[in-house]
Amino acid sequence: MVAPRPSGAGLVERRVLIAREQVAFLRYVLEGHDGVALMHGDGSGAVSLFAPESQRATLDALIADLEAEGLIVHMR
Repeated sequence: MVAPRPSGAGLVERRVLIAREQVAFLRYVLEGHDGVALMHGDGSGAVSLFAPESQRATLDALIADLEAEGLIVHMR
């Protein structure tokens, strides 16, 4: 069973592609950044990251860093 996707006013969503073997590392990175975002995936490698609007800049910077390291691909 797949958990429902978070939704609601004040949430921003970013979609990224990640290799299956890197999903646990991404979760670790998010937790290390004080839980800046929730992660939701369906097992396909496409992952949605949800954060409060107040954390938009932090999440975008984190995504840019992870993309620069080759860990993820930001789906624009």
